[in-house]
Amino acid sequence: MRPKGAASLITPFVCLGKKGPSVIPQLKSILECANILIILAIGESNMDLIEEYLISIANMKLSLDDYGDRKKVRKSNRLADRNRKIAARIEQKYPELKNRFICLINAEDEDIRLWAAHHALEVMSYDYPDRKNALRVIKFIAENSPDSLQRLGNSMWLKQYYEEHPADIE
Repeated sequence: MRPKGAASLITPFVCLGKKGPSVIPQLKSILECANILIILAIGESNMDLIEEYLISIANMKLSLDDYGDRKKVRKSNRLADRNRKIAARIEQKYPELKNRFICLINAEDEDIRLWAAHHALEVMSYDYPDRKNALRVIKFIAENSPDSLQRLGNSMWLKQYYEEHPADIE
């Protein structure tokens, strides 16, 4: 849960320009950093880890052109690392959130489904039906993604996973 009053901290700074309200990019970046610092100061137990997980996924998306920008790639990698830690933290300290987390593999957004499936299998412990559903998400991407790197990466990941977890082979 977000602490009382924290919702206003997420609102980006808006100024009135000639064409109406607009977000000033520099201030938006400053506010993103400030939000992270506030989250750290408040403490993880007082906020919704799944909401942070979803925000990170939205902020880590890169276009093909973005991969040439080291800053954007580093930011995306940091967010991915943070999400892995969030999944592990839910497993270790907040088991009451595990049911909400596994529901993310049914999200409309493909990126959310894929990240949640990977983290559910890599750093969390679920029963066979949940693992099977997570594996279906990854298998679907490995077989059907229009992105050849996504297909290759997820195919390789599945091969390694099945070698380490032969009981999960369908």
